[in-house]
Amino acid sequence: MAALGGGGAAKLRSAPASALDMPRCEPVPSLEQPGAAARPVDPALPGRMREVLQGVIGQPLRQIGALAERLKYQVEPEQADHVQAMVDAAQRTDAMLRDLVEFVELYVSGTTPISRRKVDLKLLCERVIDSMQGSNPESSIVFTCGASVEGCWDPDRLAVLLSRLIENALEHGPARRPIRVTVAGSESSAVLEVASARPIIDAALLAHIFEPFVRGTCNPLDGDSGLGLGLFLAQAVARAHGGQINLTCDSVTGTTFRVTLPRA
Repeated sequence: MAALGGGGAAKLRSAPASALDMPRCEPVPSLEQPGAAARPVDPALPGRMREVLQGVIGQPLRQIGALAERLKYQVEPEQADHVQAMVDAAQRTDAMLRDLVEFVELYVSGTTPISRRKVDLKLLCERVIDSMQGSNPESSIVFTCGASVEGCWDPDRLAVLLSRLIENALEHGPARRPIRVTVAGSESSAVLEVASARPIIDAALLAHIFEPFVRGTCNPLDGDSGLGLGLFLAQAVARAHGGQINLTCDSVTGTTFRVTLPRA
């Protein structure tokens, strides 16, 4: 990946995205149910659940994907696309399983655990964007940042947050229009923005877009759209850092997710 110093921009490619032209689903109720009776929760439950889901279900999925990956080099060329579809499906399902595990852990514990340490947000973004280049070779991601922006954050959680926002832009933005990632810092906070030329989001969806299981399509068989947990989980990571994600959307500038993170 090219160096990204001094406000420079690096262009990467990403997969074609589909516009939000499907009817909207009704959102599920908020996790915070007024008047709901509190129930005791075994603190060991999230760990047991993660072990079972990622082991009993996740491991066979990963084995299927690995076997299909090897198989595509052994079949006739006209069959290779079908085998690649198996690889892609296994990877999507594994990603959705990880989202579901994270959602249940958050539902049970009420917060996203983080492990803070000194982080250069500029370097973190470069690495995340670079890692997405191989799997998204047909569209562009443009990253802009000046000087290093350092703070005390959980680098793994922030990497996932950025990945989710970029994946959302890839899925819903028009093909061959760049996604712009920008990082800037002030004395007390850092601001990360992910902007795309995504079509206008209608008011019904916009009001619930950070709620769980809210998707841009009502087709339950549309596995490519995921579970509708990405933005909810990204917001949870921002809040665990004392920050927030805000969304602006209009016909001129497109859609921008703005993440504000206190430096400490």
